[in-house]
Amino acid sequence: LRLLRRGSRLTANGLIASGVARLDKAQVAGWIKQIDLLPSGDSVQESLRRALVERWAEVDMAGLMAEASKPPINYNYGARANYWVVTNIAFRALAAKNPDEAWAKAGRMGQAGYSAKHAVLAELALSNPAAGLKIIANVKGGTYAWATRSFFQAWAGQDPATAAASLDQIKNFQARSNALEAVASVWSQRDPAGALAWADAQGTVRDRNQAIHQVLVAQAETDPQAALDNLSERNLGASQKWAMSNILSAWANRDFDAALNFATSQTKFSDKMASLGGVVRAINNDESRASQLLELAGTLPGPMARQIYGSGISTILNDQPEKVQEWIDRIKQPSIKEDIIKQTIGNARWSNADRDMISKLFGQLQPSSQRPEDAQQIASAWAYEDSSKALAWAEKIESVESRKKAVAAAVGAMVQKNPQDAATYVAAMPPGETRDAAIAELANSWVNIDAKKAEAWAAGLKGEEQSKVLGALVNKVQYEDPEKAPQAYATFAASLSPEAAAKKENQTVARNVASSIAQDDPQKAISWMEGLPAGGARDQAIGGIAGTWIDYDPAAASEWITQLPTGEGRDMAAGQLATTVARDDPSAAFSWATSIADPAARRKSAEAVLETWKNNGGREAARAALEAGQFNDQDRAELLKKLD
Repeated sequence: LRLLRRGSRLTANGLIASGVARLDKAQVAGWIKQIDLLPSGDSVQESLRRALVERWAEVDMAGLMAEASKPPINYNYGARANYWVVTNIAFRALAAKNPDEAWAKAGRMGQAGYSAKHAVLAELALSNPAAGLKIIANVKGGTYAWATRSFFQAWAGQDPATAAASLDQIKNFQARSNALEAVASVWSQRDPAGALAWADAQGTVRDRNQAIHQVLVAQAETDPQAALDNLSERNLGASQKWAMSNILSAWANRDFDAALNFATSQTKFSDKMASLGGVVRAINNDESRASQLLELAGTLPGPMARQIYGSGISTILNDQPEKVQEWIDRIKQPSIKEDIIKQTIGNARWSNADRDMISKLFGQLQPSSQRPEDAQQIASAWAYEDSSKALAWAEKIESVESRKKAVAAAVGAMVQKNPQDAATYVAAMPPGETRDAAIAELANSWVNIDAKKAEAWAAGLKGEEQSKVLGALVNKVQYEDPEKAPQAYATFAASLSPEAAAKKENQTVARNVASSIAQDDPQKAISWMEGLPAGGARDQAIGGIAGTWIDYDPAAASEWITQLPTGEGRDMAAGQLATTVARDDPSAAFSWATSIADPAARRKSAEAVLETWKNNGGREAARAALEAGQFNDQDRAELLKKLD
């Protein structure tokens, strides 16, 4: 490599080709290992790597395929580069010989097969488009749209006209849309005039507008003014302004000042708004661009200013957080200022922004605008760094709901460092909703860290505070050791006062236990449920058994539900069964829905079944079933409207 780097690239590539052609299987493997030991490569090193792998394919295709089918254990640069080259060459070679085998083998690699699938489609796009079309026609799920885009992108790079002519073979709307965009973009880069002529000739308005949009955005990468001129000669309907915005964004990425000058020179408000929107998206964490736009924002109408302030302040948040408050103070309109503060807090709570600064921004909002989830995230992140400051801030929040969530989140973060400190803090809190929320968070967090110590702590508590910890223990046990869950539940239930036992959150613990037991043994879960006293907890346990059992044996579950006595538990189980079977057997599902005793629950379940029935082509059958169903005239009339 040292010798090769001293010469010209042409000479180096020639020497690589002649030298590698002499290597046998063992020598190829040895050379590849040597390359992996070198620092990050340059073009000559990568040329040598590719030549070695191509030689490997010639002398030992089976060995190369085996290597390509396993991801690298060491993710340093050399290992990643080598794996990508190996996978690309191996799967392209196999695809050229046997497309179906190559695709199937790539599919068996799981997430690691992404590069392999890409290689297969790239090869078939060039050598066997018919086989490629056959493969993507049979791809299911989320991979379909990606596979279609990847295939047509590669095909259009070789033969855009033929690729475009084959789009009608793609029947799935989203996949065809992706393929059309890929063809338009690639074709425009090679031949803007030809691509635009093809886009203009599309048969439907939707395809025409989408293709023109994509062609012009691609053209803007090299000639934005021509793209704008072409756009002005066409009418893309609702997409016109969005296309303009995207063209300006592409222009601003290569010449920010020129694009900004064009945007500010527009006389029509809608054109100016669309153009500035595109320019704003080109800030790309560039401080000077952000500052330039923020200066401009103060001279613009509200909607334009809001858009610029949001993007500009978001950009400087990470690079110059000390300037965030300065820029926010420059915003004159109170409504825009409040919106931008909320947006900034939302962006900052997921970043490493200064917590003191973010907490002060939160305090500048009206209490009605303070979102509890923002307070929760700020306090949690801050408490990991400094729990004292986080709690001191959280305690002073005016909004009750925000204060509860912030204090509880800070306590939860404290538990991760020192559960006893968190317990001491909570013990000193005055009674009230905030203390209750903090105890619940402390219990759930501590139980997951050290269940025995959490249980010992609970022994010193009384009433509902103790119950919160014991309930958290039950939920942990029912996941980790369902056999012990009934005993844990008995301890929890014994700690509940009559008032606490009536609360839904405590009754749900019984549902979780029953569901956990039913996963392995429904009859055992039923026996446990029957030992509970009549009431909400028992009803919830019935719902838990039904919800789990229905998933894997709906026939057996339905037989059991038939035998249940009338009541909330049976209603709950019947509703779950109706929802589960509605897609496969809507008539049976509707019968289950109408068997529910509670009128409100019966109508809700029937409405869900009828909606599913209608959406799957059974509108008239659903209408007939409803006419014969046991509903009062008002409910029947309302449900019939749902079928229109």
